[in-house]
Amino acid sequence: MSLPEAILKAFPPSEDRLFEILRPAVDNDMLKDIAMADYGHRWEEMYEHLRVIRDRGEIPETFDVQLDEVLCLTRWSDPDKPNPPPFRPGPSGERGFVTRLFACALLMRQKKAWHEAWGCDVAISVASAARIGPDYDEALARYFTHRLGQTTSLDDRSFTQLGLLAIGLRHRIANITEHDFEELADLLLDAQSGSSRLDAFDAADPRPDDFSVQQGFWEPTIAQLNDQAAQVNPKLGEKLLLCTLLVARG
Repeated sequence: MSLPEAILKAFPPSEDRLFEILRPAVDNDMLKDIAMADYGHRWEEMYEHLRVIRDRGEIPETFDVQLDEVLCLTRWSDPDKPNPPPFRPGPSGERGFVTRLFACALLMRQKKAWHEAWGCDVAISVASAARIGPDYDEALARYFTHRLGQTTSLDDRSFTQLGLLAIGLRHRIANITEHDFEELADLLLDAQSGSSRLDAFDAADPRPDDFSVQQGFWEPTIAQLNDQAAQVNPKLGEKLLLCTLLVARG
């Protein structure tokens, strides 16, 4: 089953829109926050790498190990809880959410990712865009529809569908009906039928839960979907609650 046509029309696939909308929003101080994330290790070099990426609009297919490290650390930062002294506070406030989304956008564009989980990028980027504004939500959703046309990984597709569902419900574009959201939820639930959650424990393949689930990165999105479940028709509401169980901790 493919994405509902109304959702594709509202969020036409675009690999570049998210990166392009973030480039002018990220200033040099934000780049320095990213570069300094690993206790300042090689920060001047990382800053120059980031400045070239932003200014030229060129994302390398693979990143230097240290660049990947500072991007991952920035992705895991919490702009609502700056680091206490003597450490640099790091990305904070609305600027912090822009910085964190920029880090996620770069990590999601790697051809050969060294970071551990696509689920982390999706969960944190969705939570970040929610704190910045609808233009970033739209750009992120367009990246997700692009990504769904590229990946065959079941879990990657499911995380992406869940992120797309959350963004779509936040804005309730007139041409997208509740039936369209039901179809999108069905894509996720049907693919994960038989599992209690994404990357669920399997005795034949005893992997732990996905890192994004373990660390609670999906909790802001779970809270959003739980709230919206009470505002939509009962059938869609039930499906939204089932979707949240796939990424709930414990």
